[in-house]
Amino acid sequence: MQQRSVAGHIKRLLQHSAVYGIGHIVTRSLGFLLLPLYTNTIPTDEFGKAALLFSFLAIMNVIYGYGMDVAFLRYVALQDDVRKQRTLFSTGLISLLVTSLLFSLILMLF
Repeated sequence: MQQRSVAGHIKRLLQHSAVYGIGHIVTRSLGFLLLPLYTNTIPTDEFGKAALLFSFLAIMNVIYGYGMDVAFLRYVALQDDVRKQRTLFSTGLISLLVTSLLFSLILMLF
């Protein structure tokens, strides 16, 4: 009985992973397929600036979010009490807001 339960959980995990994986593959593939359009319409120096900007934004996305979005969903979903869910959500949102403002101020100094 427990093996079926574990097998069911593994099957569900694989299905969910496939959905997220396919979404990730589709977005990366679109970027790759649009590359000839970008290279023909955007000058090389502008393309380099855009690539540098996107790299910077990707790094800042990790720094600003620091995985809190996933943590929000996980811990809020585990709570049965609506008050605890609201408390967790508001605490996480406030912490993201405060740290984002601090990171932005530090970034403005440099």
